[in-house]
Amino acid sequence: MRITIFTAALVLRCGHAQTVFEAASVRPAPLDAPRVQMTGGVGSSDPGRVHYENFSLADLVRQAFALKPYQLAAPNWLGTERFDITAVIPHGATRPQFREMLQNLLAERFRMTYHRASKIVPQYALAISPKGHKLRAAGAAPDRSQSPPESEGYPSFEGPGMIVRNGRARLQLDQETLAQLAGRLANQIGQPVLDATGLTDKFSFSLYWVTDAEGPGESGPGIFQAVQEQLGLQLRPQKGPIEVLVVDTMEKTPSGN
Repeated sequence: MRITIFTAALVLRCGHAQTVFEAASVRPAPLDAPRVQMTGGVGSSDPGRVHYENFSLADLVRQAFALKPYQLAAPNWLGTERFDITAVIPHGATRPQFREMLQNLLAERFRMTYHRASKIVPQYALAISPKGHKLRAAGAAPDRSQSPPESEGYPSFEGPGMIVRNGRARLQLDQETLAQLAGRLANQIGQPVLDATGLTDKFSFSLYWVTDAEGPGESGPGIFQAVQEQLGLQLRPQKGPIEVLVVDTMEKTPSGN
């Protein structure tokens, strides 16, 4: 297994764009902080400033390196140490440059070092069911027979998107590949999902299911049943390698502002 060691530099440049924040304040979050939220940032209505409120170090690392939760191998305390961070973003910064700024902040303030490695993990293959799929071509009219019963409390909305409300989830997509769908399913399941259908066209998807967030008494399909019955696809368990980011060192107390 080949492992590459990284120590993030404090100042990097991408072309002429600076990849460190112009200014940044890092402070421990209050123990009684009522919420976790991020405001501002590249692509928002306030692209010159970003504010993280009550964010864990694990969440900051995942955002800095664009990781799924299962792609981070780190001490458990990264999920419990929380901070309020406000930073000024250079004008015209792109999303990749913004992520580099976060990486540099983690290196400078928390002395983070890391390496990347390959790890065998449980995962799923998204495959076509033996009876064939039920996918609709991109742009096709909705199939009302596949809509959730109105009396069972599933969210209702127009256009593409996803809503989870009171333990019931609904996903509507158009012009998406099955590889993109696999990525969205991975976010819901919390494990890697690989597209094994062999289909490269874009499709229109409509999916509804009951999450496990609510207590007993919920009725309706779970996500695995929903994928099979509503899309004619299967999530088959398997094991395989993924690349993970391993945090080697990180200090709990950040350096001064």
